[in-house]
Amino acid sequence: MPLYVLTAEALPINIRANSTIHGLLPPGSTDVEVKLTQFADDTTLLLVNDDSIAEAFKTFDLYERASGAKINKHKCKGLWCGSFASRLDQPFGFEWFNDYIPDKVLGQFIGNVDCSRLNWETKINNIIDAWCHRDLSFKGRALVINALLTSTLWYNATSLSVPAWASARTEQIIYRFFWSNKNPLVNRDVLALSLSKGGFNNARLETKKRALRLNTLRRLLAWEHANWKYFTAFFLGVSGIRLGKLTLALDFKPQNIDHDLPPFHKELLSAWLKHKPFHSRSHNPESFPDILNEPLFRNNLITADDDGQPNRHLHQTAREFTQVLNAIPQLWSIQLMQTQEEKPYSLQPRFSSIPSAPNNRLIDLGDHTTAMFYRQLLDTSIVPPALEFWRQTLQPQPSFISAFWANVYSMSRVEQAR
Repeated sequence: MPLYVLTAEALPINIRANSTIHGLLPPGSTDVEVKLTQFADDTTLLLVNDDSIAEAFKTFDLYERASGAKINKHKCKGLWCGSFASRLDQPFGFEWFNDYIPDKVLGQFIGNVDCSRLNWETKINNIIDAWCHRDLSFKGRALVINALLTSTLWYNATSLSVPAWASARTEQIIYRFFWSNKNPLVNRDVLALSLSKGGFNNARLETKKRALRLNTLRRLLAWEHANWKYFTAFFLGVSGIRLGKLTLALDFKPQNIDHDLPPFHKELLSAWLKHKPFHSRSHNPESFPDILNEPLFRNNLITADDDGQPNRHLHQTAREFTQVLNAIPQLWSIQLMQTQEEKPYSLQPRFSSIPSAPNNRLIDLGDHTTAMFYRQLLDTSIVPPALEFWRQTLQPQPSFISAFWANVYSMSRVEQAR
């Protein structure tokens, strides 16, 4: 496999270096073109005209002669997008589609239409066929749910929006499996708790989805360059304000999220709001370029009075600001933008976690993992009612509760051994 990877890498290098092959220009970029994506031997071209496609296949011919590999055109599929979406011709010797590609691309259906049912119904039906007729113990079922059953969903959920119907249907199947199609005896929230708190660590799908979205935002805020960041940042919008990753520094509520955003990006911003109690901005802008890049509206660092409400009279202020902006000579604006471009700005914004206890230290959000995000969200969303009742009634030490459940599971293991 390593030798194949070295050979395969020559293909994308050649295509990217070819100035006659034109790919997608990401929003916010002036000099970066996305021409292809490649995973092992699976190559997807993202090209903007017929000449670029023809030139790419010339490169494939050269690659075939150099490597001995052969491209199977019978397995190649094309999708007309954008202004070409209504084209009906079938050039270059393989099939082209207008709605969606019927074969999966890296395990997912993609197209110009909503493919959510195609992507999720198959996964859900596979779960039903594989596991819903197995007879296991409660601990065995919990292990299957976490290690095998739900893990098949996370790959899709990392890059695809999870519709509400898919999440609800999957949870229904999971808990029917856990209770062997009988009436549930314990609340789902309790089952999601750790063993030390009386649960089975069963994954909550909505909470896990939010944790995955937070991990995407963590990667977006990191300094490493990646082409996908252009697209993700472009579709982050609040109250009609599109500021890329600086959108995350705005003070907003669920109703402020733009309705015309793609579902995946709505999920990103909703997850960010859910995590708001756990993070805060860790670095205020200090350099001239950073200050110029600061959002003017919905910014907690900019307040008109002492009450710290950045959203008061927002629309009126926006109108007045626009009037002032239009009155500034155009030459001044051009000079200001040139000055800004000459001075590089630092990584803004940056966020750190808020310590949950006095002795806890600040952790940069970039050092978080999906598991850490999941645990934070879960701990605040789940309050087991019975446990809270006995805590208030008996007021036991936390160590007693953990020890109690440890003994329960220890006894169950002894019984199973017998």
